[in-house]
Amino acid sequence: MPYIGKSPHFGVRNRFIYTATAGNTSKSGADDNGATLTFTDGAYVDVYLNGALLKPDTDYVTTTANTIGSISAMSADDILEVIVYDVFSVSDTVSAASGGTFSAGVNIDGGVVINESSADVDFRVESNGEENMLFVNGGTNTVGIGVSAPDALLHIASSSGFQYIERFLGGDAAGPGITFRKSRGSSQNSTTTVASSDVLGQIWFQGATGSGFESGAMMRGIVNGTPGSGDLPTSLEFHTSPDGSATVAQRMVIFDTGYIRALGVYNQTGSGTAVVVDSDGDVMRSSSSEKYKKNIETMEDKYADSILNLRPVYYKDNPDTMKISGDADWSHWGFIAEEVEKIDPRLVHYRTTEFVDSVDSDGKKILIDGVQKQESKKLDTPVAESVHYDRIVSHLVNICKRQEDKINALETRIKTLEDA
Repeated sequence: MPYIGKSPHFGVRNRFIYTATAGNTSKSGADDNGATLTFTDGAYVDVYLNGALLKPDTDYVTTTANTIGSISAMSADDILEVIVYDVFSVSDTVSAASGGTFSAGVNIDGGVVINESSADVDFRVESNGEENMLFVNGGTNTVGIGVSAPDALLHIASSSGFQYIERFLGGDAAGPGITFRKSRGSSQNSTTTVASSDVLGQIWFQGATGSGFESGAMMRGIVNGTPGSGDLPTSLEFHTSPDGSATVAQRMVIFDTGYIRALGVYNQTGSGTAVVVDSDGDVMRSSSSEKYKKNIETMEDKYADSILNLRPVYYKDNPDTMKISGDADWSHWGFIAEEVEKIDPRLVHYRTTEFVDSVDSDGKKILIDGVQKQESKKLDTPVAESVHYDRIVSHLVNICKRQEDKINALETRIKTLEDA
């Protein structure tokens, strides 16, 4: 068999040297140099004892894997030399210079690094029905799924428009989720503390308008105070764009205090506060079932006369304080909170905070994506803000019943007089 030699990457001829101990009849494992004897086929093994070539199946056997056995008992310090010529086959190869194609499957058990030299090289995986099932753009550092020109770090496009996040492991009630993370650090997994007005995460809703994609709605979480260990005050904002515009405007905010503020409810275009839901849930009370109530008593009449002193009024919104940019001439009717407070404080809602424009350390207003950021500030003294019309209705019903009783009594007297 001709000598093939040994390359830096694989060997086809190996020599193993063993120094015998008196009485040894076999050799295997590590040799004098620490190399472990291994061979694929005993037919490609030559064995020498003190330089003399031994005869296979007569002077030794290779029936035990990676072992030279059945040797006549050797003397101490005898030298057994084993030469192994491994058989090999040349597999399908791809030229490093001109490239090529594998026609069959390739199984890889070890790690794979693509483009380790950081060259501007793309990586693409094609499926049966999608040319760019997975596309990594080496030049723009973007990844596309179902798209050949990703516009963001991760760009997913599909004809169905649906993506699924599924959780099926475990027997608990937890479901799948998405977590948005924000840090002021400059490296991955940095825990440098965020600051007030930092956006923790946002979701944008866009639609094609013929010339491109425009934003129609957005919601985001914003740090609304000074964070610290175990403390992250955050508000959740909801934005929509009105008809005739592609710029989103703030419509509703859930503040870190639990207050909910809806904006521009009257005409969908203003930024004035139209509804405030207190964190105690007053406005949210909608259930009137008896099973939700206890200590039920009939209302007393002592407030009846005072209720009749309420002054019903017509009014229009003040654009300077309501900040309504649309039609401010629309007339409303109702009561004045300060007047109602003087008659019965229980009929008004007291505001304990006010909304003020957020400013930075230099006193400049803070704008986030062009929207003025606001925060809630606790008032030293609660202020009558709105009227509990639902409570007034209860009093009015009680007054009507009392008036009905008087009317019935008068009708009885009249009939008695008429019959006399």
